[in-house]
Amino acid sequence: MKNLLGVCLIAVLCVFQSCKDNDDDFVMSDQEFVARASMINNFEIEAGEIAVLNAEDDRVRAYGQQMVTEHAAVGMELESLADENGWIVEAGVFPGGQAELDRLNELTGAEFDERFLEVMILSHRDVYNLFDLASDARGVRSNVLRDWAGAKLPAFEMHFNEAVELYEELNP
Repeated sequence: MKNLLGVCLIAVLCVFQSCKDNDDDFVMSDQEFVARASMINNFEIEAGEIAVLNAEDDRVRAYGQQMVTEHAAVGMELESLADENGWIVEAGVFPGGQAELDRLNELTGAEFDERFLEVMILSHRDVYNLFDLASDARGVRSNVLRDWAGAKLPAFEMHFNEAVELYEELNP
């Protein structure tokens, strides 16, 4: 009985492995990545716009403007890729994102600066992880989208590091 169970287990694993080697086995669809990337990008832009208005420290305000400018450019690139390939770009933010934006809108001064930078640290960690996953060989089907995602990683890492450094300067 143990031998039969072992043979069945090996057969199931072989079938599973042959399915995994199929070209259709990607972590997420191209459309799923485009939707998720556009929602998090929209969040970064909107949070940056709030920072321009509500930040107390000029460096935080400048960082917020940088998020607006650079993520708007990323959004335009993504829209162009989506138009060329029939993908749909989301107009809103990710689930829970609007609640965080509303919270940021209610804050001012040093309290805003601290929370905004915390949000940027977490958000850039998430966007980096999403783009890193998509840029993997099995991340998304489209080579163009996979390469584009990989090319964005250095900028997102830089945004993350800038937010961490600024947070540490303001909150020693």
